[in-house]
Amino acid sequence: MWIGIFLIVMFVIAIIIIVSYAISNSKYSDASFDNKGKDINGVMKDLINIKNGIANVKEGNAAIQRLIDIEALKVEYPSHERILNDSIKLIETTNNIDVLISRHKDVINEWTWMEEQYQKGMPIRLQQEPCGFSVAANRVANFHIVRIANYQFNKFKTEISMLKSYKAIEKRFINMFELIEKCESSLKHHENKFEALDELNDIRFKVEVLFQDYKQ
Repeated sequence: MWIGIFLIVMFVIAIIIIVSYAISNSKYSDASFDNKGKDINGVMKDLINIKNGIANVKEGNAAIQRLIDIEALKVEYPSHERILNDSIKLIETTNNIDVLISRHKDVINEWTWMEEQYQKGMPIRLQQEPCGFSVAANRVANFHIVRIANYQFNKFKTEISMLKSYKAIEKRFINMFELIEKCESSLKHHENKFEALDELNDIRFKVEVLFQDYKQ
């Protein structure tokens, strides 16, 4: 950047010197009109040469910057790729809704970063989904949100069967209802969202039935 600024300053100084020289010749020289025309043509050629030189420097700077960006990409890309792959794997395997929510954000953020690099012309390959990556990520997230709710419901049934204190049982019911609400609010925008809501409502109904049994 500093090289470009320096060249622009030099360009302006050169224009001032050359134009001043041309004006000086036009005032004090005994040269004919034709010679003066040649002097002016020479000035214009000099200006064009300087301008072309600056353009070449700008192109060179752009090429250098691209090489710098590619080297930076080589360092940064493995970390972004690892976070993306780890996050996808955790979404598919975790039984913790908070982990899924956090990792879904990581997936979107990392993919956005990769797309930005790709749009800048960086040499990376993206495995595109037919419906778009974000849409596919939302579909997968909704599927696993329901999976987590089912897992936690089955775990919940086992736990309450072993609890003796009504207070402990009541607290466990409250936690289960809160989990279902969190799962519902965490569903992503996708056409499978309504199907997922129906499944979560079924789980809530089962919990309510169990709660009525324990109240009796």
